[in-house]
Amino acid sequence: MGLMMHCGGFKTTRQELKQVETPPADGIWKPIPHFDMATLIVEQAQAHGYGIQKEEYGLSKNGQQLFGVVTFENNAENEKNKMVGFRHSHNKTLAVSLTAGFRVFVCDNLMFGGDIVLSHKHTTNFDIGQAVPALFTNLEHKYNILGAATDTLKATDLDRATARDLIVEAAARGAIASCDIMPVVQEYDKPSYASFEPRNKWSLYNAFTTVAKKFQPAKLDNCLRELALMFELGTLETV
Repeated sequence: MGLMMHCGGFKTTRQELKQVETPPADGIWKPIPHFDMATLIVEQAQAHGYGIQKEEYGLSKNGQQLFGVVTFENNAENEKNKMVGFRHSHNKTLAVSLTAGFRVFVCDNLMFGGDIVLSHKHTTNFDIGQAVPALFTNLEHKYNILGAATDTLKATDLDRATARDLIVEAAARGAIASCDIMPVVQEYDKPSYASFEPRNKWSLYNAFTTVAKKFQPAKLDNCLRELALMFELGTLETV
């Protein structure tokens, strides 16, 4: 799960963000240069010991809205990846918002998934230079909570009947369509990845997300939102 651009936006690089002109302040509204926003997040991540595996950035068609996902290097022998996603704008349409988790979904259709850790309007009394460092100071605690939740899923064994009941429940909740029930069953029975072979709740969750990779962004966002509630992994926010 990373950055998806499908509503007229386009992907770009951090260096190319320098070319986007930042409008002047308007009253208490004070826009932040796109390049400065992205660079601050990367530099603070590195300052707090996070190695950068991948940076992804996207701009809306007019360049006024910025979307980004930064994936950290995985130093543990497991399938979890720590990530942060963010977005903001130069035209007063988006507040500065950052989200963190092991799976982050950021898209230019303005659906913003993950566990929101910062959201603030661009005003003169908001200091991004203080807010982002403070965020990273407490970020590892957030990852530890999420890690404990996934460990609980791994420790919860499922028999075949219970797994199928949960798949049907997911369809009833609208997380997946009825036509997706059998693909999830098949993925759970014969997972694409060896690490998901144990018959536990974590394996079932990943059977859902593996099938969901084919979904369109709006359907994917809804699926992840409902799965987070079903599997007690927190609440996916829309801001």
